[in-house]
Amino acid sequence: MSDTQVDLSSLALDGIEDIQERKALPAGQYHVRVSSAEMMNSKAGNPMLRMICEFPDEPSGSDVFHFLMVPTKDTPDDQKHMRLLEIKRTLSAFGCEFGPEFFADPTPLVGQECEVYVSVEQDNQGIDRNRINAPKIK
Repeated sequence: MSDTQVDLSSLALDGIEDIQERKALPAGQYHVRVSSAEMMNSKAGNPMLRMICEFPDEPSGSDVFHFLMVPTKDTPDDQKHMRLLEIKRTLSAFGCEFGPEFFADPTPLVGQECEVYVSVEQDNQGIDRNRINAPKIK
């Protein structure tokens, strides 16, 4: 146990009794904003773009983690087409370029906003999660 005293005089715990977990929003059209965008490796070691999107007009809505799998030379053709289409749809919706230079530094995506359809899916623990569905390319 430490002998150091902790100053508790500035703690602000008022209202903690009323704090609740944010929940998935009902399916529908929502305004979303990208709060984080970074390249990382999937569990299988493949490159992917991880985006975290928030609902600026819905403070009770839980943030959405959106993953875009980036095809590699080893990706089967059918999967490659699906992945490229999802990348193009998503980045187009947010008004971003989708060339190789973007994936070297996806931070320009942070702060971008758009209207998208948001669906609800249950995860493997039975918890409702929102999922972003980028609009089809016109």
